[in-house]
Amino acid sequence: MMVWETGAAVWQPLSGMYLKAPATEKHWKCIAEDFEQEWDLPHVVGAADVEHIAIDCPQYGGSLH
Repeated sequence: MMVWETGAAVWQPLSGMYLKAPATEKHWKCIAEDFEQEWDLPHVVGAADVEHIAIDCPQYGGSLH
């Protein structure tokens, strides 16, 4: 759940300026092939460098976060 919420929080403000989803299935597959070829990560179509995204655990979140 947290991954979906974080993804939405990043996508919504940045999608118009910096992020563009591929329009066709062929384009998605091409991106996945590039990731697999370059990084040996099959079925991946994107990545975020989490060193630049501050994520705070909710108060009393414990091991759930």
